[in-house]
Amino acid sequence: MYNYKLHLAIRTAELACGSSQVTRRKNVSRKKNRKYAAVREKAAWFARGSMTVEASVIVPVTVLVTAVLIVLCFYVHNRNWYLAAAAEVCLAGNSRYDRDIDAQSVAARKAEERMDAQVIPASRPAVDVSCRRGGTSVSFSNQTFAAFQDIFNLSVSADVDKVTPIEELRASRTVRKALGR
Repeated sequence: MYNYKLHLAIRTAELACGSSQVTRRKNVSRKKNRKYAAVREKAAWFARGSMTVEASVIVPVTVLVTAVLIVLCFYVHNRNWYLAAAAEVCLAGNSRYDRDIDAQSVAARKAEERMDAQVIPASRPAVDVSCRRGGTSVSFSNQTFAAFQDIFNLSVSADVDKVTPIEELRASRTVRKALGR
């Protein structure tokens, strides 16, 4: 009985091995017959279809793992981005606190500016800016990625204390004078 799939698989395997000889010829020596036995076995393996079954499992798993790794890279990138943005916003709020400009609005504007510069596709996080006499604190929270909302939920905060070198120097001089040094 003629098996067309097996014949096609044998021809494909022969072409892949670089051989165009037909292996069923009567005057092929035993040595050559053994050489093509491996080709015939491989062709029979292709004809069974096990390669298709294996690929139907391996390809989706590989695609899923690749997608998760890409989203994980986006998460780590955004975490570092918003951590740097929070520190920058804190410094902007601290540098404007003593002047007549409202530090809270300057820091909030700087936070919005940094969020607009973000290019990685994710939801826009909520921003909480708090300027006080001793420093500024900023938090970015609830940023999620569309496919993995429950797994990757980003929350970053930074708190920078205001450094007042003039007041600290005056206080240390006062203590030195009181101690008599």
